[in-house]
Amino acid sequence: MSRSSVTVRPSSLLQFDSYLRNSMQHSYRLDQRLHMLREEVRTMTRDKERGEQVWRDRLQRGQRQLKAKEEEMSRQSQYFETLKPSSSTRSAWRGTENSACKTGSTP
Repeated sequence: MSRSSVTVRPSSLLQFDSYLRNSMQHSYRLDQRLHMLREEVRTMTRDKERGEQVWRDRLQRGQRQLKAKEEEMSRQSQYFETLKPSSSTRSAWRGTENSACKTGSTP
């Protein structure tokens, strides 16, 4: 098919040119919108990850504080268990205390 055999009407060329221009503009707007949406998703993902990291840090800090408190309570319990007099020592102490009261002397 030779070029001279194709007849193109000027009005259809203008319509095609207008259509092509509109289509390219629409495509450009869609590309811009897609780029903007991708940036939004990146920003939202980054913010979500930061928020999750903050909560993970708070949880870990709370767990460390809880563990330290439990260890402190365990140490205090062990300390007081070693100081707690045995029942025979307590009875002997009470006996000394009672006899001191009867005699008027101090142990």
